[in-house]
Amino acid sequence: MLDDDLANEIEEMLREFKNKPWPDPEPIETTLLPFPVEALPGILQNFVKEAARATHIQPDFFGNPLIGYCGGAIGTTRQLALKKGYVVYPSLWQLNVGLPGSGKSVGTEKDKIPLVNRQVALSEETAFNDEIFEAEKLKYEANLADWKKIKSNIRGEPPKKPQQVIEKTCITDDTTMEKLADILQENPRGAVCSPDEAIAWILGMNQYKKQGSDRGRWLSFWSCYFTKVDRKSKKRATLLQRPFCPIISNIQPDLLPKLYAEKNVEDGFVHRILFSFPNELPPPDWDEEEISALAINALNGLFENLFNLTWANENKDPVVLSLTLKAKKVWADWFNKHNKEAKEPDFDEGLRGPWAKMPLQFARIALIIHVVRFVSGETTSNDVDETSMFMTWALVDYYKSHARKVYSFLLEPAEDKKVKKIVSWAKKHSMAGITPRDLYINGVSGINKSSEAIKALKTLGDMGLAFQKNKKWYFI
Repeated sequence: MLDDDLANEIEEMLREFKNKPWPDPEPIETTLLPFPVEALPGILQNFVKEAARATHIQPDFFGNPLIGYCGGAIGTTRQLALKKGYVVYPSLWQLNVGLPGSGKSVGTEKDKIPLVNRQVALSEETAFNDEIFEAEKLKYEANLADWKKIKSNIRGEPPKKPQQVIEKTCITDDTTMEKLADILQENPRGAVCSPDEAIAWILGMNQYKKQGSDRGRWLSFWSCYFTKVDRKSKKRATLLQRPFCPIISNIQPDLLPKLYAEKNVEDGFVHRILFSFPNELPPPDWDEEEISALAINALNGLFENLFNLTWANENKDPVVLSLTLKAKKVWADWFNKHNKEAKEPDFDEGLRGPWAKMPLQFARIALIIHVVRFVSGETTSNDVDETSMFMTWALVDYYKSHARKVYSFLLEPAEDKKVKKIVSWAKKHSMAGITPRDLYINGVSGINKSSEAIKALKTLGDMGLAFQKNKKWYFI
């Protein structure tokens, strides 16, 4: 519980954001957009601003995962119906993309603290229930033994066997399908999967069999479709009616190609991921900035409210939200403009996959943004209103601009990537001229042979980026 002073401060802060007018979205730009912090609900907005200022890390690395963690807290209790048959849950797959030291992991770790705290409380509750169960089990076994000693015609009904309470999970870093299937079966609300590095998620698929279908099951997870999981360790298959499992993690740029299926088979897996890939910031000077208690407690209170949301009935059916009339107009405007982009003659074919998934991403983000605004007191509308839609529009424009950066990186020839790394390395070390030996001695761009270094430098020359003089190569 919050003390009265903090509670009053949070309430005053929320008044500032309640019914805040939202401007019409700007035309979509082709450049890399900064994270639209102002498009977040008030509590999230304040936390992201303070966290970025205190850590000197791009706000993207806080804002991106925070949206997904909120969706994970909402779980299967809410659903948005854009029209009959067009419904979504608030589940997102999100990756922070950055080099080591960029702060991508700092963002996910600080954002997930409310979920980790809840998981600790759930685990302590489970441990307490296990102690009670063990005591009841011993008592049951003693009573059962006594019952068996009584003659069958007079002993009556046997003692009732105690049932062990199922462990509750809201967040895990275990990416194995077998474990996740158990978690999701035991937690119909769903659970967030948030490994520190996404490569563990990717390489962990099908690790128990040579030719598996874990990747296909993950595609079903993204859609929250019925899934059947078979494993040798269990006699019966695990049936998941609506597997809700947001993925929030981090990845280094060089590992992005690992997201594709083997043998370049396109299965749409990577197209379901929302990327945040901001430019690097220069190293900061030391200061005493910290995230305030107000921002931290407000965030904790928000997540508590999200976790307190319940289903529509005892069958655990979701509460279904619709769009208000004004929100429907915003949706139609965005949808038509978005699809018009893909019809332009100069549209990048490499973006067709993620662009096809973007309407579903929009709907999921809109649901999350609105529910957060609702439990925070920023809106009284039960259905998603136009303000939530405009805020989502700004966020989706951001994700589209970062998709362009990620896919240009994914589709770039390997040789071009190697050349760029060489130029970047030389500039970073203030080297005007370099030799092949400089490259393979320092392992630049993975080069460890003289022949590889010579070939790379000749490529630089062919591209008009460098020239050779007296055994050294100089950049133009």
